[in-house]
Amino acid sequence: MQSDPASARVDASERVQSAESDPLGPAVLRLLIPVVVSLIVQVPATAISMERHGVSSGTLLALVAAAAGPLALLGARRWPGPVVAIASVMAMAGIVLAPAVGPGSGPGLGTPPVALVFATAIAIVRGARVWALVSLAVTWTVVLTLLIAGDVVASPRRLGLLGVAMLIAVGAGEFVRSRRDRLDRERRTQAELIREAGQSERVRMARELHDVLAHSLSSINVQAAVGLHLLDSQPQRAGEALAAIKIASKNALDEVRGVIGVLRDVDDAPRRPVPGLDDIGALADPLRAAGIAVQSDIRVPEETGAAVQLALYRIVQESLTNVLRHSQAAHVRVSATGTPTGSVELIIVDDGPRSGVPVPGGGLTGMAERAALLGGVLDAGPGADGGFRVHAVIPGGNE
Repeated sequence: MQSDPASARVDASERVQSAESDPLGPAVLRLLIPVVVSLIVQVPATAISMERHGVSSGTLLALVAAAAGPLALLGARRWPGPVVAIASVMAMAGIVLAPAVGPGSGPGLGTPPVALVFATAIAIVRGARVWALVSLAVTWTVVLTLLIAGDVVASPRRLGLLGVAMLIAVGAGEFVRSRRDRLDRERRTQAELIREAGQSERVRMARELHDVLAHSLSSINVQAAVGLHLLDSQPQRAGEALAAIKIASKNALDEVRGVIGVLRDVDDAPRRPVPGLDDIGALADPLRAAGIAVQSDIRVPEETGAAVQLALYRIVQESLTNVLRHSQAAHVRVSATGTPTGSVELIIVDDGPRSGVPVPGGGLTGMAERAALLGGVLDAGPGADGGFRVHAVIPGGNE
């Protein structure tokens, strides 16, 4: 069952409004979870240090830093670079000012820098890699400098854990970033393929409309000229020309409706059988009405595919239309025969000079594209004995 496009737009709009109005939507949760986790880990750890080692100006500043780092994460999605810098400063303050939690006493790496881990990963994911790496480098430089100067005492184990945490943050951020970039590339590639497919379909539809309208209008033009010429002297033949115009215009309208119906995906569009080799004979009627003799010899395998038959039909249609529009030919020969390799060879030759040579970019290009799409080739140019010659070889496409 097909859904109503208007209803689909309304449903999408309602979902967007619902997501925006829901205070606990996925985006909000993704923003708050790092903040809450960092606060839960860092603030109690610093408070325990204060309880064990007493309250001092250093521990109070460490407690402020332990809370400020997580709170800064609230702006990480909009300002990931500055936030990772702030988290680094707060982490350094905690390392320098807060006593260690656990057995023993003395300052050094007491507050786990969870906020810095989150800030680093978020910054890398959101494209602020330079901010993150520079902030980590500065943090390590300051900490190591203070360790060497003797202002901070830290066990190798705690220092190693800090380094592992930073490496994990960088690795996680790079992994998520690369995965997001890959998905973006895949989406762009898919969108490009869809655009190319749509463009190819529009070109195909334009080619079909060109072939239908060019042949039909040329036929109508010839029949109208005949009718006007014979209107006074031979009214009966003029009436026959008008009847031919009516049939040609009706057939053209039906084909145009069918092509447009496919383009618009209209279920109730008029359905006409796909033209094939059996319909080539009718294409010669406008030429015969104009006094051009047409000889056709169609001998191809019955199992020739429908796509190949349609391509051959359109090539013959365009070629005969060009004869009407550009040539003063008296005779046209159309032959289609099977080859030992299973292909179909099509030759259209006329014997008249042209008032204007068809140029690539119009019908000739369309004929060549039709043949190429089915793995065939098409040549068009002056014939050996004058006139114009179209030669196409298309694999049979047996179905």
